Amino acid sequence: MNKPQVYSSFVTIVVAILIVLLLMFIYMPFNKEEEEEGIMISFGDGIEGLGEMPPPIATITPPSPTTPTPPALQEELMTQDIEETVDLEAQEKELERKRHEQIVAEQKRQEELERQRIIEAEQKRIEAEQAEKTAKANQMAGVFGQQISGVGQSTGNGTAGNPAGKGSSGGNSWSLNGRDLKGSLHKPSYNSNEEGKVVVSIRVNENGDVVAASIASGTTISDSDLRNAAINAAKKTKFSSGASVAIGTITYNFKLN
Repeated sequence: MNKPQVYSSFVTIVVAILIVLLLMFIYMPFNKEEEEEGIMISFGDGIEGLGEMPPPIATITPPSPTTPTPPALQEELMTQDIEETVDLEAQEKELERKRHEQIVAEQKRQEELERQRIIEAEQKRIEAEQAEKTAKANQMAGVFGQQISGVGQSTGNGTAGNPAGKGSSGGNSWSLNGRDLKGSLHKPSYNSNEEGKVVVSIRVNENGDVVAASIASGTTISDSDLRNAAINAAKKTKFSSGASVAIGTITYNFKLN
C-alpha cells in the first residue's frame, strides 16, 4: 500500500470516529429515558424521615368521684324547701287577707259617712220644715191674740209636743226636735268594762217608733259589742207621734263597773 492510500484511510477513520462521537453527544442525550425517582426510606431516627408529626394525644383526666348525699340529709334539705315554700304561701295569704280587710273596712267607713250625710241632710230639712210650721202657727195665733211656743201646741193648757226636743233619762240623753220621750230610754245590756259614750243617730216615724239607728259622730268607744248594745236599746225607745219623720240622736254614757 502506498503512502496516499494510508493517509486517506487514516483520515477516513478519524472522520468516522468524530461522527460517532458527535452523534453520541448530540443525539443520544435526547433519547435517554428518564429514570423514575425512588422512594426515600429512612431506617434511622432522623427527623427528615419521620414524616409529619402525629398530633399529641390528649390526656383525659378521670372525673373526681362524687360523694353521695346521705338519704337523711337529702330528706332534710327537701323538708326545708317545702317548709320555706309553705311559709311564703302563708305570708302571701296573710297579706291578701289584710288587704281584703282594709278594703272592706274602707267600704264600710264610706257607707257610714254617706249614711250620716243623708241623715244630717234629712234632719236639717225636717228642722227647716218644723221652724216654718212654728212661724206660721205663731202668725195665726197672733191673729187670734194667742202665742204658740212650738209646733204641736194647741190653744188651752195642754201641749202635743216638746218644742225643745231634748232631755235626759237614766244618765243618758236624747235629742229629737218637736218630740217627747215616752217613758224612759232603754238602757243597753252589756258586760264590757269600758268607759266612754256611744252616740246613736235615730230616725223616728210619725207614730214615734225608731225605725232606723246607726252609730254617729262623737262616739268615743270602739268596742263593737257596746255599739251594738246601744243601737239595740235605741230601737226599743218610744217617742211621741208627729206629723212627719223626725231625725235625732241618743247618747249613751258607759261607766266602769
